[in-house]
Amino acid sequence: MKSVIRPGRLISTCVLSAAFWGGIATLAPAHAEDDTPSLMLEYTCVFPLLEEQPLTVAITAEIPDTVPVGELTEAFRINAEALVSGQAGNALDFLGSRTLSGTVQAQARIDGPALTLDLSVPMTVPEQAMPGAPGDFQIDAQGETPPLIFEQQNAGEVAIRVEHLVMTLRPLDAQGALTGIGEFEAECLLEPDQDNVLHTLIVGEGSAGGEFALPISGQTLIRAADGTAALQGQISGVLEDDGALAADMHFAPAHTRLHMRWLLRLLTADAELLFEPVAQTQGHLDGETLTTETLMHVRVPAISVRMLGLPLLSGGGETCRTATPITLHLATPSGGAFDVEAGGVLEGVYLEGTYDMPTFENCGGLESFINLFMTGTGNRMALAMGLAPSLAPGATERTQP
Repeated sequence: MKSVIRPGRLISTCVLSAAFWGGIATLAPAHAEDDTPSLMLEYTCVFPLLEEQPLTVAITAEIPDTVPVGELTEAFRINAEALVSGQAGNALDFLGSRTLSGTVQAQARIDGPALTLDLSVPMTVPEQAMPGAPGDFQIDAQGETPPLIFEQQNAGEVAIRVEHLVMTLRPLDAQGALTGIGEFEAECLLEPDQDNVLHTLIVGEGSAGGEFALPISGQTLIRAADGTAALQGQISGVLEDDGALAADMHFAPAHTRLHMRWLLRLLTADAELLFEPVAQTQGHLDGETLTTETLMHVRVPAISVRMLGLPLLSGGGETCRTATPITLHLATPSGGAFDVEAGGVLEGVYLEGTYDMPTFENCGGLESFINLFMTGTGNRMALAMGLAPSLAPGATERTQP
C-alpha cells in the first residue's frame, strides 16, 4: 500500500511482517547487507486446531539513515524469506494443500519528536507452490512501504517499531479450492522484553514550495453488492497559482466483503481490490472548492466466494481488472472547505464522488461471478487528505491485539 506519512497530522507506515503456521517458521532476510536495517523477533501464535506455537520473524528493509523535512521519500523495499518446518509442511500436505497464500496485518508504531502513532498495515503473501517432498520448505515474501513526509516539528530521531501480527492464510488444493481447514486467521503476540526497533531515522532540514504530498484515506462503496472498503494511499503533485492541479495518486490494496443481492444474500465474496490510476489526476481549485478527475483500473488480485459462510470458489489474479478504466470524479461537497494553513497546500481537503464500474476481464473461471458482484453504476468514494485513517470517513481506529 502506498501512502504518504505526514507526522503530526498522519502517519501511515512501513513494516513487513510475515510468518506461516505450524511448528517454528523463520522469516529470514534475503541477501541482506551489513548496513541493511534488520530485526529478529520472537512471537507466540494461536492457530486453529493447534496449541500455541512459537514463531521467529526476521525482517530486512531498505530504509535510509536520514530523511529531509517536507520532502517525499521513495517507497522502501522489503524482501524476506520464510523457512517453514517440515512438521508444518507435512500437516499441510496431509490436508491436500498444493499452494499457500494470504495476508498479514502488521501492527507497528512510529515514535519521534511530537510523534507517537499506532498503525495497522496490510501486506500480501503471494501464492506459492508447496514442495513435492517432505521436509522444510521456503516461502518468499516481498513488500513495499509507503512514501513518507516528515514535518519540521518531527526533526530529530524517529524510531520505527514492529509489534503484533495477525495472519490470514489460504491453503488451496490441486483444483484451486480451499482445503478442509479453510481460510484461517492466526494472531501472533510479540514476546515481552525485546528490542523491537526496526530502524531509526534522522529527520533533518528540507525545502518547501508549490509542490504538495499528502496522505489520503477514506472508503468506497461497491453498490451492486453492498460492499465497502477502507482506502489508504497518497497524492503528490503541483498546485499552480491559477488553481490548476496535476498529481499522482496511489492506493494501497483494500479488502471488502461483497453480498449477492439475490439468493437471499446467502452468497458472499471476500475480495482484495486495487485502484490503479492510469494517468495523472487533473483538477482545479476554485476558492475553497477542489474538483478532480482520475482514470484508473480496478484490479481484483484475489476473491473467495462463499455460500452460507462455507468456501465455494476462489479466483481473481494479477491480470484480473476492469476491461476499461473507470472515470472517478471527486469534488469538495457543498458547504465543505479546507484550511491551507492547517499544515500545507490542500491539507484538510475532503472529497466525494461517484463512478461506474465496467465489466472485468482476464479473471479466469470466476469472471462471471466478479461481474455479478461488482459491475454497475452508483458506486461512491469519499477521501480525506491529510487526516489520520481513524478520522477518515468509514475508517476505524486500531485496537491493540
